[in-house]
Amino acid sequence: MWSAMSYIITHPNSSRFNSVSIVSEKLYKIQDWFEHDKFGVIVSIASPELDKLSNDEIKNLVGDCVVIKNTDSQETKQAQVFDISISNSIIDKKNVNISLGNSIKLSDIKPNSDIVLSEKILVTSFALKS
Repeated sequence: MWSAMSYIITHPNSSRFNSVSIVSEKLYKIQDWFEHDKFGVIVSIASPELDKLSNDEIKNLVGDCVVIKNTDSQETKQAQVFDISISNSIIDKKNVNISLGNSIKLSDIKPNSDIVLSEKILVTSFALKS
């Protein structure tokens, strides 16, 4: 389902916030996530919808920034994309691995989390006045 959404992402130990507006978002279930010494946090997704797209179309969909959404608590975390690796399985299904580097902690990703992919993510920073 494609839709326009907005999220408020807080910065720990700070009064700064990011307002993240996402145009034409698509949620994908995170299949696997792990931490690599060189590439940082990597998340893996697969979907029949992605199988129909070319590698360039998938890379454009992922873009430079993603949002990790915990489906249980609705908490969201923004992460920068450092690299995208796409491979085809023996039965020609696409496996997409997205390297998020150190822009997110492995502990920020919970079971049943989704990754929000969007061609356009707009980030606005603001601070609360005390």
